[in-house]
Amino acid sequence: MGLPVTVYRWDDAGAPQLINKTPSEWITILKKCLVEGYGSKAGAGWSIDFEDAAQFKIAFRSSPVDGIGGYVQFWSNNATDTVGASFLYKAAHGMTSLDGFVKAGFSEVIKGGGSQGNISHWMIIATSVGFYLFSMQNNISTLLKGYYSIFVGELHSFSQNDAGRFVGTGGQTANRTSDTSISPISQALFFGSVQARPLLYGVDGSTASVSGSSTAMFPVVTDNLIPSGNDVDAGVTLNFTDVLIYGSQGIDSLGNLGSVSIVQPYVRGKLPGLLESSFTGYKSTPFPYIRTFFGQQYMLSPVYSQATGLKHWINIEEWYQ
Repeated sequence: MGLPVTVYRWDDAGAPQLINKTPSEWITILKKCLVEGYGSKAGAGWSIDFEDAAQFKIAFRSSPVDGIGGYVQFWSNNATDTVGASFLYKAAHGMTSLDGFVKAGFSEVIKGGGSQGNISHWMIIATSVGFYLFSMQNNISTLLKGYYSIFVGELHSFSQNDAGRFVGTGGQTANRTSDTSISPISQALFFGSVQARPLLYGVDGSTASVSGSSTAMFPVVTDNLIPSGNDVDAGVTLNFTDVLIYGSQGIDSLGNLGSVSIVQPYVRGKLPGLLESSFTGYKSTPFPYIRTFFGQQYMLSPVYSQATGLKHWINIEEWYQ
């Protein structure tokens, strides 16, 4: 059996809102979705392990019962609750305190500095051990309303008892401390192809890490060729593939190539609940767009730019099955 999924959105009854787009509003959203719940929706099953409310800094832990109990810290880059503050996150396998990371990933931006006037919609799709987070534009009603997007949590690993499967990833390959000009093109997990670039620690729990990546299995279609409609209108049959996470083909800590490594296997696993489809389009499709595949419901992931189209579907019923 897998883990149940909950979809949290700004337009739910009782949902917290992004009004001023400040770090404290994002922290409230995360608390309500991951831990406390709101309206008729329970929290996803995470806990708050560390918090400094005065510094607008908080760390959550995923369920150590359902998974390995990874951590993620969110914080204001300048310890203020102003509109101009950037809001960042960093995932880690362990924490001893706020900023006390053990086997951490990159620090990345969820909210850049500045007002980001139209970015007041949000969505979190979560289980007790992983979640996708989206910030979205309130002035667009189609699936092109996406902006920043990230995944934090456990990969669906192909290695049994993988002790290094907890990751955090958007589109970055280096630490950021703040950024007033960062664009969703470079930050979004979902932008045409999936831009997953996590740091991957050893299956055996070792501290050596390699840079991970994802690769589009179906061709990325350019802007002038992307249909505005859907696959039904186009009369095509959808094919699907998982979104795989790759490690390094280099030498691991035991002296073995990635292709035969049991510590840092080249094909590490996949992003949970996520499918890439063979059809790219849907640019004029209203948000949300939900379909049934393989007996379960999937939501088409929103993206930022009409230059990319949409082709990634997130299971909104069950992951890790």
